[in-house]
Amino acid sequence: MVLAAWCAIAVGGLVQTTAGFGFALVCSPVLVAALGPTAAVRSVITLSSLISVLILARTWRHTRLREALLLAVPAVVLAAPVAVLVHHMDTRVLTAAAGAVTVTAAASMARRNLRLPVRGPGGMAATGLASTLMNALGGLSGPAAAIYAANEEWPPQEIAPTLQVFGLILNAASLATLGGPALDLRLASALPVGWLCGIWAARRLSAAQLHRVILALAAAGGAAAVMRAAIG
Repeated sequence: MVLAAWCAIAVGGLVQTTAGFGFALVCSPVLVAALGPTAAVRSVITLSSLISVLILARTWRHTRLREALLLAVPAVVLAAPVAVLVHHMDTRVLTAAAGAVTVTAAASMARRNLRLPVRGPGGMAATGLASTLMNALGGLSGPAAAIYAANEEWPPQEIAPTLQVFGLILNAASLATLGGPALDLRLASALPVGWLCGIWAARRLSAAQLHRVILALAAAGGAAAVMRAAIG
């Protein structure tokens, strides 16, 4: 299982470096099987933070810092009330609904070339809420923010670094409530491999191809949430 987890982390690093998100989507199922659910959550968040730092080491100059903060602040502020809401409601229904909305939004943008009516500070607050909800339900904060970035037609070079800053803020808030980071150096060694492969892959994608990759990953995240709700 350690080898499987190592490979999953390498692939997750590749995906995150290429599209700006997707690490948890790729790694979580394998790490849960390898480490158990409790340890896996802290490990995924810690490893995700590290790959974000690697990505920012090359791309930080392209970060849309204002947008990253405007997305992250509502998400962090709403984290506690969302946690209470999730605790008192049927999480399967919430997870299925959040996943279905994510899939629908991604599919609409991909197939009909539509832009969603999610603009300005209100749109950012809504995106932050969606990210917090998805994070609380299944550790998938990335799809909502990625859809927002694609909807706003950010230049490709600005998407990944901005989403890393957003993710790092959410990860720091999550780790503060979970007891701090957890790192297995054997698994962490996969991150540079995935990062380098992701750099290679990103250079070979056009803006249109990257747009499609982002929407496909967002839809996959939503579908994973729906499947998780169905399985229980």
